[in-house]
Amino acid sequence: MILKKYLLIAGLVLPLMQAADAQTITGKVCDASNRSVLIGAHLTLTVKSDSTRKQYAGTNVDGLFSFENIIRGSYLLKASFLGYQDFTKPVTVTGSAYDCGTIYLTQKIIQMSDYVVTGAVPLVDQVGDTVQFNSKAYKLNADASAEDLVTKLPGVTVENNTVKSQGEEIKQVFVDGKRFFGDDPTIALRNLPAEVIDKIQVYDKLSDQAELTGFD
Repeated sequence: MILKKYLLIAGLVLPLMQAADAQTITGKVCDASNRSVLIGAHLTLTVKSDSTRKQYAGTNVDGLFSFENIIRGSYLLKASFLGYQDFTKPVTVTGSAYDCGTIYLTQKIIQMSDYVVTGAVPLVDQVGDTVQFNSKAYKLNADASAEDLVTKLPGVTVENNTVKSQGEEIKQVFVDGKRFFGDDPTIALRNLPAEVIDKIQVYDKLSDQAELTGFD
């Protein structure tokens, strides 16, 4: 015969019972708000006079729990469940079974701190071959015009009623792809509120005749 050795490790649970005069403690654990049963709630029964003597139990699929073979005496019953506030109740076992009734657990309210998320809008984005300016990145007065905005763009100037970018004169202003105020960029910029502008692009474009004929 071959004998195999096994090592059994168990949690420390000191007996609360004696063979004679032992009773049962039963009860049920539910959610306090919707009255639904809490499956797997944890119950601890502690001897009041000796906190090292404890028994443990858990709720089943119906939210029910029971402690078997409990002798007469005073105990402290604790019910706990993840996300809920602990519940404690004194229990005194006499000569008959003890029914705790329904224990209602209240969900914990976690107070979150206030957080402010801030971010900076980039002044310039590279969109393909085009440099794009973000208007919201520039500080302006409430009544500022588009002219006030473009003068803050790097390399853009307005001098003698002429708008220039990198020293080259800007001939036309387009708003959402459509020509705005004809061929006078200065008048166009002065009549357009800065607050309605989201982005600005400065780019080269052939004249209408060049686009039709293919000759610049």
